[in-house]
Amino acid sequence: MAKRILIPTLAASEWRRFLADPKIHRERGASALELAVSWERAERTERGVPEEIAQALDREPTLAGANVLIALPEHKVALKGLGRASQNDVWVLLKTKSGYVSMAVEGKAGEPFDSTLEKWLEDASKGKTDRLKDLYKMLGVAGEPTDPAL
Repeated sequence: MAKRILIPTLAASEWRRFLADPKIHRERGASALELAVSWERAERTERGVPEEIAQALDREPTLAGANVLIALPEHKVALKGLGRASQNDVWVLLKTKSGYVSMAVEGKAGEPFDSTLEKWLEDASKGKTDRLKDLYKMLGVAGEPTDPAL
């Protein structure tokens, strides 16, 4: 079970302890470090959201003006199946005019977001397909994870 006690950060350098592999992910230009710098800078703003994300949120009327209530660096999410928990770069609880929004952020700096689902499923292990099936079920997605139409 994940801890429920949260420790605030004072600087981007403190995010390092939450990384899956601090040696790889903490180089200048690496997404983990750049994301930490971006969110720590945003902490000093009224909304607490990095400018690029604020602009994206503001394009959707129901999210316009959203501000951060809490942000958790390298938040782990337990998923069914084999393997370790999935790790979000930042999980954020936003306050909007109409309520609360849960947002998971995956930062990428000079790297692809990921492959297509079809490519990701090539030679997939049972653990991968079991996790994906469970995600489909939780999200109410119809069909099988191997369906290329999805």
